[in-house]
Amino acid sequence: MSFSESDLRFVAETVTSSPRKREEALRVLRERSDLLEELLENPRIFDRIWSEEEILVRISPYLLFHVLLRQVRRFLHERLYVYEVGTRGERLPVFEAPQVAELLEDREVLDYLAHMLASFARTQSGVIYWEEGGHWRKRRISDIDMDDMIFLARLVEPALRPLLIKRVADIALFLSGIYPEHASLFIARPKTAFTAKRTIRDYENEGTTFYRIASEQLDDPRMQRTCRRLSESFTLARRALNTLSEEYLAKLQERLGGSALGEN
Repeated sequence: MSFSESDLRFVAETVTSSPRKREEALRVLRERSDLLEELLENPRIFDRIWSEEEILVRISPYLLFHVLLRQVRRFLHERLYVYEVGTRGERLPVFEAPQVAELLEDREVLDYLAHMLASFARTQSGVIYWEEGGHWRKRRISDIDMDDMIFLARLVEPALRPLLIKRVADIALFLSGIYPEHASLFIARPKTAFTAKRTIRDYENEGTTFYRIASEQLDDPRMQRTCRRLSESFTLARRALNTLSEEYLAKLQERLGGSALGEN
């Protein structure tokens, strides 16, 4: 876990009452990640995030998504179904809530998803130049565009390729999970600021494939396991993010009058 000092202070302030106890709790949290993991399950953390007006300037996106994903898990433990977005944008119940909640019981998966979502809080774009056929060429790329990342993976040195392959899978999961209605309507739409037109099924196929390739090429054993699990359970992960988006993110962004994701 990589929480900021502001995150730790926020947790300490929320779970303790007196200033003296808060400083002691903060000292302990810096040293014991196991205790922090336990405290993040405290309902008071979610309640404060949900009610505090300027929460997005108090905590990191990483902590925000860690807490919201835990709330999604609690929410789904009490449900039998999650909603699927059809090809025309309609909401269809799918009776897989227990399986989605079980996926979020995997600490490595939940931590990965929190990191992944936080990475989209501020996206990057720029121009790259490369030599081809004796001529210099250029292309504007965005790190939220799957085709750009696939293209860039062909140009970079082999050591960097696995991270770009993982990013491609992340984009597929992010777009189909957080913006399912947007993705489902790509059937009849031209290329937009997101990526070339793709259906939900396209995102699933590519996300599954690229997570599998990443699991085979990354050096970190923990990352290998997580990418393999996401490759095998892409649909469940997507439905976890669908629930996060519908039940929490959309309402939080509406209340705060801004966006927690996808800003340039």
